[in-house]
Amino acid sequence: MRTVCVLGLMLVGLQLATGTLLIGAFNIQTLGPSKMSKPVVVQIIVNIIRRYDVLVVQEVRDKDESVTNELMNKVNERGISLSTATAATEFVLVPQHTSPSKAVEEINALYYIFPNVQTSFSTNTILLLGDFNAGCSYVTTTDWPKILLHADPAFTWLIPDSADTTVSDTVCPYDRIVATATMMKYVDPHSAQVFNFRAAYGLDQSLHHSQHHSFFQALEVSDHFPVEMRTVCVLSLMLVGLELATGTLEIAAFNIQRLGKTKMSNSTLVNIILNIIGRYDVLLVQELIDNDPALPVTNMLMASVNATYPTTYSYRVSETLGKTCYQERYLFIYRTAKVSVVQDFQYDHGNNRSAFSRPPYVVMFSAGVKQFVLIPQHACPTNAVREIDALFDVVTNMSTMWGTSNILLLGDFNAGCTYVPDKAWATIRLRTNTTFTWLIPDSADTTVSDTVCPYDRLSIYIFKDFWMESFVMKSHAKAIRQPPAGLEP
Repeated sequence: MRTVCVLGLMLVGLQLATGTLLIGAFNIQTLGPSKMSKPVVVQIIVNIIRRYDVLVVQEVRDKDESVTNELMNKVNERGISLSTATAATEFVLVPQHTSPSKAVEEINALYYIFPNVQTSFSTNTILLLGDFNAGCSYVTTTDWPKILLHADPAFTWLIPDSADTTVSDTVCPYDRIVATATMMKYVDPHSAQVFNFRAAYGLDQSLHHSQHHSFFQALEVSDHFPVEMRTVCVLSLMLVGLELATGTLEIAAFNIQRLGKTKMSNSTLVNIILNIIGRYDVLLVQELIDNDPALPVTNMLMASVNATYPTTYSYRVSETLGKTCYQERYLFIYRTAKVSVVQDFQYDHGNNRSAFSRPPYVVMFSAGVKQFVLIPQHACPTNAVREIDALFDVVTNMSTMWGTSNILLLGDFNAGCTYVPDKAWATIRLRTNTTFTWLIPDSADTTVSDTVCPYDRLSIYIFKDFWMESFVMKSHAKAIRQPPAGLEP
C-alpha cells in the first residue's frame, strides 16, 4: 500500500534541508548477458545499486541495451517514485575506466579535460570517479609526481592510496573518487569508503558453502568493490534534475514464514528478504522466531538491512506472543527519514481470556505533521473468524486510549478459503461496519503456493476521511503475488 500525498510541509522542508546523496562508482566486471542469467548474482547487484542515489556503472557489455533494460527493470521493481523538486546546487560527474597499461597517461589526461568540462557546464562543482586502475603495478609510487590530477592541491582524492577496492587477494586502490575544491564544500570527507559487499551481505560467512565457494560467489558479482561518498546537502544532477520523492509512504505487511536462525543462515534467502524490505518505508514482519531476549535474529536482520541501504532503518518489536499456535514476534521496520515512533502498546498483555492467539502490538507513527496507528494481527487459522471480529474492539479501545482514529489494520488475517468461509463474513464486525475499508479484496491471492487465498489484508478505519483524503491509498493497495525465486511462502 502506498500513500500518495505530501505528509505535511514540515516533512518536506526537513528533507530538503537535511537530505544527502550517496554517490558511488562500481566496476561490475563484464556485465553482460552471461552475468544477467545468474539470478543470485543479479540479486546482489540490484541490492548494491539500490544503496545509491547516483551510481556510475562500468564494464557494461550491451550492444543493443537489452542488458541495461533488464537490469533497470530489476532495480525498478522496488517502485521508486521520482519528482522534479528543485534543489540548491548542480554538479557534474566525470566517469573514467582507464586501460591498465595506460592508466598514468589517462589519469593525467583527466586534468587537461577539466577546463573543457568547466566551460561546457559553467560549473566548478565536479566529481571524477571510476576504475582508474590507480595503484599497484599500473600506477607506482614513482608515477604519482607526474600525475597533475594528484599533485594539484585543488583536487581531493577521497579514496586513499591505502584502500583496497579489489575482491581478490590483491590489495590495490584501483577505484577512486576525486573532488574539486568547490565540490568538497558539499562532500562529507569522512563518508568516502570502499563498500565491501562480500562482508556486508555475509558472503564470507555463508553456512551453506565453504569459504572458498563464498569467495568465488563474490567474484561472480565482480572483482571490484564499489567506492562511494556522501554529500552534506541535497544536490540536483546536471541535465537530469531528479531526486527521490519525499511525499509518499510505502506501507506493507509480510509474513516471512518462520524467520529465524535457520533462514537467516541462508545468504541467498537473506538477500531476497533484504530486497523486499527495501521496497518499503514501514514494513510489518510476522512470524519472527526470535525467542532469545537478546534478539539475535532481529539484530542480524537489522544489521544487514542497514548495510544494504543508505537510509537508516530502525525497528520496534513485540514480546514473544502465542498460545495455541507457535510463538512469534511482531516486528515493525521503518525508515527513520520518513517516520518516527510516537508510542507503542501491547494489547491484551497477560490476558489469558484474550480472543487473540497473538494479540496485536500497536504502534503509533509520526510522519511530519501527521500521526497514524498501525494495528498488526497474525490470526491463528483455526480461530481466524473470532480474531478478525475482535479487531473491531481493538480499534474502539485504541481510538479512545490514544485519542485518534487514524488507524490501519494489517497482517496475515488468514482471511479466506476454509479459515473464513463466505458465510462467516456476516458475523465479522470489521467487515460489516462501513467505517472500515478493506484494501486487499477477497479476489486477491496472497499465497506463493498453488492455493488461491486472500489471507493477508489491509483494512482502514476512516475518521473524517483522514486516510482516503490525506493519503488516497486505496487504488495503490495490492498483493505482490510472486516473490523473487527461491523464497518460500
